[in-house]
Amino acid sequence: MGSRKERSHTGLAWKATQIPPRSVRSLMADIRHIVRTVLLLDSEISTLVRESRSMLELEQAIQVLTQQVAGTLLEAALEEIDRGLMAEREESLRLVGTRTRKMLTTFGPLKIKRRLYRDTKTGKTVFLLDEAFGLPAYARISDNLAQICQEIGLDVPFRQAARIIGLVAPRVSAMSVWKAFQRAGAEAAKETQAKREAVIKLQRAEARHGEVQVVVAYEDKENTGSPKKPRRILKEKHLVAGLTGSREIWEEASASFGEVWDLSAIPKVHIGGDGAEWIREGQEHFPNATYHLDPFHLKKRVSEALGKDFDTRQALAAALEENSKDKAEEVLNRAAKTHQGTARKRIQALTRYILSNWEGIQANLEGTTLGTIEGQNWRIVARRMKRRGARWGLKGGDYMPRLLALREEGTLGTFLKRLQRTRPMDTEKIAKLNIQRITVRKRAAQKRGTEEEWLKATVPALCGPSVGEPWVRYVLRLLPEAGYVA
Repeated sequence: MGSRKERSHTGLAWKATQIPPRSVRSLMADIRHIVRTVLLLDSEISTLVRESRSMLELEQAIQVLTQQVAGTLLEAALEEIDRGLMAEREESLRLVGTRTRKMLTTFGPLKIKRRLYRDTKTGKTVFLLDEAFGLPAYARISDNLAQICQEIGLDVPFRQAARIIGLVAPRVSAMSVWKAFQRAGAEAAKETQAKREAVIKLQRAEARHGEVQVVVAYEDKENTGSPKKPRRILKEKHLVAGLTGSREIWEEASASFGEVWDLSAIPKVHIGGDGAEWIREGQEHFPNATYHLDPFHLKKRVSEALGKDFDTRQALAAALEENSKDKAEEVLNRAAKTHQGTARKRIQALTRYILSNWEGIQANLEGTTLGTIEGQNWRIVARRMKRRGARWGLKGGDYMPRLLALREEGTLGTFLKRLQRTRPMDTEKIAKLNIQRITVRKRAAQKRGTEEEWLKATVPALCGPSVGEPWVRYVLRLLPEAGYVA
């Protein structure tokens, strides 16, 4: 490949020879551009096949090559459309000059050169190309690549996400992934808070809590799987999560769930949790609500405090089943007296835990069981946020669980599409420009003779020794039929 080849850890990188700018007056430039690109692509692939040391290196190099070719062709197409927009612009738009913007895409950096106009009537400036393609101002990353960053960033740390995405989309940095995540998380928080403010008068807490809170709502449980390996899934599951105060999270939950269910018509609402005070506050926001202590956390506390003291554990279980609060307290106080130091403190802490959650424990005896919330917390939020060495600021700690909750609901894809900043393309205007361009080419071609005659005269390969080669038969000979010849 001569001077166009560079060795790197990703294989072979390709540098396209600069193609001279096309002129509207030079009606043969399009065919020359396409022929040159196709021939150069074929030549580079042939060289890569000969010089690559492994199939891995060959595939990586061809990936880079095709991405760069696609970018070059797209840049050329956008420049031509921009020229067409200039010819069709309103009389009040005065050309100021050209400006270049760079956008990172799935096929690498895209350099877009377009014309800037100033409206002599209003004084406002406009890029007609940006308007036609719906490109938002100051966007440095395409919506498609941003969505890839956002979705992968929900599963792995941002730096690792950048390495993964970089295998197929060049030049993606951890900062690019972080910025895409921040934008999506901020919008998710904004939408949730807007729902809350529309239903409930906002009363912000004076201090912000450092605890991620997750509220999972569902209608019922459904048994799935085989008899040997039964599995229960939650029907109509909806979630709200965030790093916020207890009042705020329940107000958000009330507003969000109120869009799904008519809360005033639900005869009974069961709220389960691990005994945290903020969870019990949820009873104030839902009519006919009953608090249940999560059995998993009760068993865990009992096991940690009493260990192998099976006699005390059996006596405590009997007191709980009899709904005898006094008897349960007596059993634990008696056990505390037989221990010293840390062991006694653990039993005393268990006593306070059971007494403060007594109603939640008794609610489980009524027959309604919510199961454990721990599995939901781990699968939805903790698995991503409690990675070793992970550190979260207030914004990141709030944004991440909100996006994870949307994914768990199955609405993340719809949300990210709604978040896209690009507006619909003006396809009618762009198509009209293409039709006019083809019409001009055909008229010019009639003056020069047929396109096929021009090709034979200017491209000797069509009648030379390579006439039977695939790149001549299936590329060059088909160009006149496609209408590319000017």
